Amino acid sequence: MNRKPSAPLAAPVRALLRNFRAQRPLRGGSLLITVFGDSIAPRGAAATLGSLIRLAGPFGLTERLVRTAVARLARDGWLAARRSGRRSEYRLTPTGAERFAQATRRIYGESPSVWDGKWTLVVVPAGRPRRAQVREVFRISKVGNVAGCMVIDGLIKRDSEVRVLRDNVVVFTGKMESLRRFKNDASEVKTGFECGLTVRNFADIKPNDIIEAFATERVAAEVMA
Repeated sequence: MNRKPSAPLAAPVRALLRNFRAQRPLRGGSLLITVFGDSIAPRGAAATLGSLIRLAGPFGLTERLVRTAVARLARDGWLAARRSGRRSEYRLTPTGAERFAQATRRIYGESPSVWDGKWTLVVVPAGRPRRAQVREVFRISKVGNVAGCMVIDGLIKRDSEVRVLRDNVVVFTGKMESLRRFKNDASEVKTGFECGLTVRNFADIKPNDIIEAFATERVAAEVMA
């Protein structure tokens, strides 16, 4: 069957696609979850793997990247798979839907009705980001899950706030609980060195997660005036 040629894309759409393709790394998992959460799940629908591959093509995602992202999202509980003949269909799991709803509320939710007069600033160091990659997870009694990491960018400090990214999707934001080099506490660890760290109130650390460090600062409103 011959497909009819698609209509030309509007200039704003072309610009959005161009900006997405320019980012590194390409955030395949984040894109797919957004598609499921915004467009597929609200209609109670599912999408085949082939459909997702075709949909992601204009965004610069190769078939291999899409297959890898879908497999990770299914493994991490975001998506559920079902065989339909020779095809695999995917839909958002209840857990994935709740995670997406929480993120949506944080981004688009109404501002608090009572304001304490202070702003929260996210302080991002200039230059290289501060990131560590989880290589292995160790279960230690009375401590919990300890992430064995390699610092891959910048300098990781013990007093940092952190984001945990899984396939480029933020799965948790919180505070670093501890930072160690071998058996000793460390105040900071540089690029290229191994370390062990824990994240406060978050035990679901997995290999290949990225721990991204940052800092926030509370500033009184009159200072901003």
